[in-house]
Amino acid sequence: YSSRPLEWKEFKKLMREMNRSIADKHNIYRKKHAQIQTLMAIGAYLGPLAMELLSIKWNQVRGVGAYFFVNESYRQPLVIEKELKSIIDKNYNIVNPLSDQAYIISENAGLSGKSLAPIKFNNMLDNVFKQFGIDIPSPSSITLRRTFARKVWKDDRKSERIIKELAMELRLYVGSVERYVQT
Repeated sequence: YSSRPLEWKEFKKLMREMNRSIADKHNIYRKKHAQIQTLMAIGAYLGPLAMELLSIKWNQVRGVGAYFFVNESYRQPLVIEKELKSIIDKNYNIVNPLSDQAYIISENAGLSGKSLAPIKFNNMLDNVFKQFGIDIPSPSSITLRRTFARKVWKDDRKSERIIKELAMELRLYVGSVERYVQT
């Protein structure tokens, strides 16, 4: 997996830079960047595994107060914070999917599409990181999951207690969580 999580400040800066790119109406990749940004934000704010992240449909995160994990059903629902709601709503309007029940990104357009394969998402993530000057070798959805864990850990003043809670929440060994949150 990737060598490090993003620092939260670095992640927020990336989201702002992507907003500028998405706002450019002449950007031919506008819709694709909006879809990728949405999944990146969900990944960093909620920390789902790749299987969960790539199977999220618009109706599961848009206009709701919390996200209920489907594939990771052992996880507690997480509140969708104001910043994440804003990204989802803005990008939904740009993407303008055929249905609320469409995947945020799918293999092919429309309702009949399958969820995106993790390898394709990882390649998209790598391209975005390179485009915006972020040097993370082999980025993947784990990069976003580690970013989530690191933010939770730092928000809790790097406590030992939160390491144990994250280990239970993410179903990881304490040692794995410690590696997740450290650079």
